[in-house]
Amino acid sequence: MSKKRQITAAFVLGGLLAMGVFAAMTGVTADEVQSDADEHITVSADGEAHAEPDAAVVEVAVEEEHDDPATARNEVAEDANAVRDALEDAGYDVRTSDFTVREQRPFEVPEELEDEPRHVASHEFQVTADDPDDAGDVIDTAMDSGATSVSDVAFTLSDDREEEMKEEALENAMDNARTQAGAIESADDIAVTGVRSVTTDATSVAPVTRSADVYEAELADDVAADTEIEVGDVDVDASVRVVYDAN
Repeated sequence: MSKKRQITAAFVLGGLLAMGVFAAMTGVTADEVQSDADEHITVSADGEAHAEPDAAVVEVAVEEEHDDPATARNEVAEDANAVRDALEDAGYDVRTSDFTVREQRPFEVPEELEDEPRHVASHEFQVTADDPDDAGDVIDTAMDSGATSVSDVAFTLSDDREEEMKEEALENAMDNARTQAGAIESADDIAVTGVRSVTTDATSVAPVTRSADVYEAELADDVAADTEIEVGDVDVDASVRVVYDAN
């Protein structure tokens, strides 16, 4: 084997140390970098992308309680239908996310009603708006038509936009992997000749969420003010593991 292909332990250690310094400078993570007798280099790298949300998802619920479970169920069904109709008439996609009928826990029952069993019926909806600016209108429409609570608001990406941003994050991860491989090339007399394999370790989308306490004060006030919620960027992260042929 030629001297060019002799990769010593000292080079491996020095390469790893060099990559540690490089990662600290660039923010690129290298979980594993190696070159051995099989003439390959394995690199792990992360990439990210950011985008303004183009959709909003709001969780709303209708809840009724009664000493008779059937009555509680019927009342919540009537109110839930009114909420669904109002939201759909406004142009929003409405889907049931949960429905329960349960007996109240002891600590939930008022003292004057302790001897009477109380039942709670709840119908929860997931409401999607194509425009994130419509999140406030979804809340107002739901509350005005009979919803009793809003639990969460998430600003996210439509399916098409999400796929675009995942591709961008993966491309950035591959760019970072190539940068790491290039740093190893320059550290010693070896050359990367091609990509042997690529594995995507993980791709994640982090919607911007706003919990109920952001706007519960407005919901509690019996006023006609429009609900407004601040919007932020959606983060998309990806990681890859790339095996490069080398000689």
